[in-house]
Amino acid sequence: MRAMLKISALEWRLIRRNYKVIGTHLVGVLVLLLLLRPQLTTRPPAEIPGMICVILLMAAAGPPLSIGVHTLVSEKDRGTMEALALLPITRMQLVAGKAIVTLAFSVAEVTAIVVILRVAALSRSAPQLGVALASPLVWLVLFLLCPAIALLLTLIAVTVSGRSQDAHTASNVTMVIAAPVVFTLIGLWFGLLVARPRIVGLLVVVLAAACAVMLRASAACLTDETLIARRH
Repeated sequence: MRAMLKISALEWRLIRRNYKVIGTHLVGVLVLLLLLRPQLTTRPPAEIPGMICVILLMAAAGPPLSIGVHTLVSEKDRGTMEALALLPITRMQLVAGKAIVTLAFSVAEVTAIVVILRVAALSRSAPQLGVALASPLVWLVLFLLCPAIALLLTLIAVTVSGRSQDAHTASNVTMVIAAPVVFTLIGLWFGLLVARPRIVGLLVVVLAAACAVMLRASAACLTDETLIARRH
């Protein structure tokens, strides 16, 4: 546990030095809120909880697809992967330690959106928000589906990052693997799919099982050779 937290602390220090990454995600939160704003006036009140769920899921999926894909391949680019691979830690600890930071970004973005929406709901300009935020569907997505999707995408991104020789390849492969999630969000946004509490519950169970399998698979496929290999 201590070794895993040390890996997380190292990852956080590296990201904190990159102001562009943090700034990009702050802009991302603003863009998501701007996308939601017109929906509050054009969509029927019954559809607003679904729109909020889409925004929350997009916020949860963002960091894995932007930060997670660079966690290990960036070590290769800096030439520090060899030293990291020699540390007395298991591959599962390495993956988990790297994943924690990306998950923290997902949680922070989702929380920021909920807080902003809650503040907006207290104003008279958006009274329908208060009713929408109290929907059981929103709470299910917020506390169950968002963490599950963020964790699964993070594990996929970290694994792909460890097996890729450059950041461009890692980003492309991760996007291809994550395509079903992206298309599902697009379908929800345009009303092609309908989110229901029962469906959300089933998805959470499936995603939880997938996360457990992915964690073991990532630890098994990230060998010393794949971690150290990089493009020359």
